[in-house]
Formats: sequence, structure tokens, C-alpha cells
Amino acid sequence: MEPRFVDRYKKSSSLRFIQRRVGLFEKLEPRMLLSASSIDGRPYIDLGRSDNVALDQPRVSVELITGGQSVGPGVYNTWLLDTGANSILTFRNAVDEMNEFAPFYQVEGQFEELGVSGTQLFDISASYQFDFAGHDLTRRTLTNTRLISDATRDLSLFGPWGIVGMPAMTERYTTLDFSGWQIFDLDNLLMKTSFPSALPAPAGPRYTLSVDNRVNFSPDGHIVSGNHPPSWADLPFFEAQLTNNDKLSSGNFLFDTGAQVSILSRRMAFELGLDTNLDGELDELDAGFARTETVGGVGGVTTVPVFQIDQVHIPTDQGPDLVWTGLQWLVLDIIESIDGVFGFDNLTSGWAENLFTPG
Repeated sequence: MEPRFVDRYKKSSSLRFIQRRVGLFEKLEPRMLLSASSIDGRPYIDLGRSDNVALDQPRVSVELITGGQSVGPGVYNTWLLDTGANSILTFRNAVDEMNEFAPFYQVEGQFEELGVSGTQLFDISASYQFDFAGHDLTRRTLTNTRLISDATRDLSLFGPWGIVGMPAMTERYTTLDFSGWQIFDLDNLLMKTSFPSALPAPAGPRYTLSVDNRVNFSPDGHIVSGNHPPSWADLPFFEAQLTNNDKLSSGNFLFDTGAQVSILSRRMAFELGLDTNLDGELDELDAGFARTETVGGVGGVTTVPVFQIDQVHIPTDQGPDLVWTGLQWLVLDIIESIDGVFGFDNLTSGWAENLFTPG
């Protein structure tokens, strides 16, 4: 069962939705099943082929509180935990529920937010105590929290009803537990999220990756009305390298648990030689073209090409690269300083095969 906070109603309680459109594969270039290979002789750990879509994503249960009273939501309270969000966002169903009974959800301004498909106008909430919890229902609290909200739409028919961004994870340990997927158990299929007070002991070899705020976003200049910005925190970035045939391209990647799929910029795509017919376009006439995807989220929707790419390498602090192969990534320019989005499709890779393949 999904963890939920106690119902307050005594009377009775980027990224992201992907809509697939199947494309045709061009029989222009035979492609072999790949194993990982080294860059410049560096050691590496082969994590296998990417599933290219996230089997699951981390979620938390939330509650807004003011003056010691719950604002809710009590039903639409399962929100996505998203390292790709500077702020905390909520949408129509959750806002409607929080406006059914007093104390009502209040807004005090407007904010222009950037997403993968452009910008969108959001409301800025009043200041609230924001409680959130993982699977163990241990509450964590952010004080003086201002959300941004859109009372006119939801991201999809199936949620998420809100997005809990980096303000909830900054200066905090966050663990994502996939171990329930070792066997097929309908009662234990969802990823477990928790916020322990100390770093858990490793279950095996541990590799760390240092991230930084090399690409910095500020709420300044995006406040359309009101006197207070939304709650805000930096996003995690690192350098990664993509290889395709004998081509290599490096860039700044956003680590994004809210992204079901991964993205590379047009610059990287051309450096990797994905424009195989050299016509200056990235489309179905190129050998590595897989299909198109309609990507929806903050800012609306956009349709982009998806290309097959050999490998992604991420250097660890211990030395070896973490390597995923058999990629199918979207080609999309977000802003000039972001070269790619390392989505959650990579972190859940291998689990689908483990669950559904005998042996």
C-alpha cells in the first residue's frame, strides 16, 4: 500500500508524462549488442543495457500544515521525489482537495517556471509547514515553505499530484531501495524511499559520484507578482561522456530522478555523428533514428527524435567509470548550459529483466 498521512477531514481526509508514438527503424546500419568498453584506458563497471524507460520512480507522501491545522492533501498526497526540480510543485487535483475545507490552500503571487517544453506561469503559495515521508512514514519537516502550483491542470490522469524537488533533499540523506524487485511480489513492487539520519552501511561495493551546482538557476527575475519567491534549492550536475561508434562527446548532465527517459543536446548529437546522412537534420533518414516521443511536463508538450547511442560513461570518485550501453535517448535542447539529462531510466535498468525473465 502507498503510505498516506492521516485524513484531516472529520466530516467524511521536467520532466513528466511520456506519450509514445511508434516510429519506423531505418535499415541503414547493422547494430550489434554491445558490451561496455573503456575510454582512454580507464577502468569501468559495465552496468549492462539501459531499459530506456524508468520502471519506477521515487515518491513521498506529503502534508501541508498551518497554525497546527492540516491543509492536506489527504488523498492526492503521493508526490514524485524529483532531483531535477528546484522547487516544490503541486497541481489541480491536490489543489482542489486542499480547497474543500478550511484551512484553505492560499496563494500570494505568481512565478514563471522553466521546464523541458518551455516556461509556464504558476501561483506562489502562502508559507506552510511542509511535511513529507518515505515508505516508513517517518515525517521530515520543512518550515516556511512556499510551493508553486497550477490549479488548472494535472501532469497526467495518473499523477503525480505534485513534485517534491531539491528543497527536501538538500543537506539530507536520501535512499532509494530497489531490493523488493529481487522477486516478483505484487505487495512489494514499489520502490522504497527513505530519509535516514545517517548514511546506511553498504550492502556491497560502493561507488560515489560528486555533484555540484555548475549550472545555477535563481528564482530572481521570475517572480511575476507577490513579495516572496518560492522555496528553492540548487540542482545536482556532473560531467558525463557519450560514445557512439568512434565518436565521443562530453557535457554537463543534470541528475534527474523525475525524468523517465534521458536526454542529450543537439550539440552532443552532432558530435556523436548521429546525423549520418550529413543533411543537418536529426530525423528518420539517419541510421540511428529509433522513433519520436511526445514529451510533456512543465511548460507544455514537445515532440522530439529518439536516437540509438552506444554508451554513457560517468566517472566515479573511486576511479572506475559507471557505464550503461544500448541507449535510446531523446535529442532536445533545454538551455545552452545543460548538455544532457541523466534520467531515472538508467538507475532502474536491469530490474525489468530480473523481474520478468526466468533464471
